[in-house]
Amino acid sequence: MLDKANRYIAENKDRTEKRYRPRFHAVAPTGWINDPNGFHYDGKRYHLFCQHYPYKAEWNDMHWGHWQSADLAMWEDLPVAMAPDRPYDEFGCFSGTALPDGKGGAQIMYTGVCEQGKLQQQCLAYFDGTDIHQSKETTRNVRFNVGLVFQYPEYQLFEETVYKDIEFGLKK
Repeated sequence: MLDKANRYIAENKDRTEKRYRPRFHAVAPTGWINDPNGFHYDGKRYHLFCQHYPYKAEWNDMHWGHWQSADLAMWEDLPVAMAPDRPYDEFGCFSGTALPDGKGGAQIMYTGVCEQGKLQQQCLAYFDGTDIHQSKETTRNVRFNVGLVFQYPEYQLFEETVYKDIEFGLKK
């Protein structure tokens, strides 16, 4: 799915009307974006991910778009970083966070949605500074069924110990 998304963008990005595109913001070349995720500094460049559906300007099964910047003003659009391509995120790679590892990479924690949107769970991945490794795995001890919504996972660093926080609530 990742190759499919990046191929679609490459084939369609020139169809976007350039005069309506911002010059100083991270913006996807095609499709829908929302919810910035995994914003971090690797020691050289800033990285920003966001929920992204590359195929249409509408909400759908979320991928993760990716940009990098040296100055927070000019952003370089990079290939789609993550796609819903595993059983535990087949209906979307939603909100997440990044914890830089001090070597140019970052641990990624995000909300994977599966079972036709009925199950949300926290998933782990690794960003090596260029790509998010496709060896994503779920954190099997954090799963909630329909009726409970949780997103916005966050890493907290306190006295050299990493804590994982998750915001959750009842589905309306």
